[in-house]
Amino acid sequence: MLLLGQDSLPETVVDNDIVEKLCRWNSVDGLSECLETDACSIGYLGSLRFVVGKKLNRMGLSAASEQLDQFLQAATEIDLSESELELAASILEFSGNSGLEFDEGESILFSVGILRHLQSVVTGDKRAICSCMAIAEEIPVIKQLKGHLLSLEQVLGTLVKIHGQNEIRSRVCSDATADKAAKICFACSATTFSEGDAIKALSSYQFDLAQKSSEFTHASLCCFPEQDSVRFD
Repeated sequence: MLLLGQDSLPETVVDNDIVEKLCRWNSVDGLSECLETDACSIGYLGSLRFVVGKKLNRMGLSAASEQLDQFLQAATEIDLSESELELAASILEFSGNSGLEFDEGESILFSVGILRHLQSVVTGDKRAICSCMAIAEEIPVIKQLKGHLLSLEQVLGTLVKIHGQNEIRSRVCSDATADKAAKICFACSATTFSEGDAIKALSSYQFDLAQKSSEFTHASLCCFPEQDSVRFD
């Protein structure tokens, strides 16, 4: 893990997309379980309350909106520094000039992770994860994120290990439109589902992502690979 200063907060930062989906699955409080940290040590971007909040209200998802409100109160909003904004702009400019698929939110998220030496950055943007190696050719500092990017599949896999497959499948399939890959991994359209099938499916997605991203995210399904019984070194 990357080391933090004694007074550094947060320990990790999470993107809007991850929070939205976990809220829709009544699982956002499980994020601190997955990361093995207090909710106040989880950072989020200021756009979360407006972008995701408006979307959930527009969709009429009152329970998810309540989940979001609870998360906003418990977690820590990131106050961006000038240096973080400058690095984000550099990442965004290079990725745009190079034809890489990278959006503004992820560039800010990654800059925060780099300059604050956070333990992890949780992102649902697989295209951004897979763009890191190419960006590192021009902006080497992004290599600090290697092995510290966590995906939605890792969060879901860890939740399955904590709460069991049936519980998490029930939550995900209650709003299967939230994420296509999760819907497939939990076989939401199937009437039968064998124990361990979700872990196998999630592991397959995660292993593929690790390979395509040059291991900027671990192939291990656990949020913290050293605690997983399966290692891909």
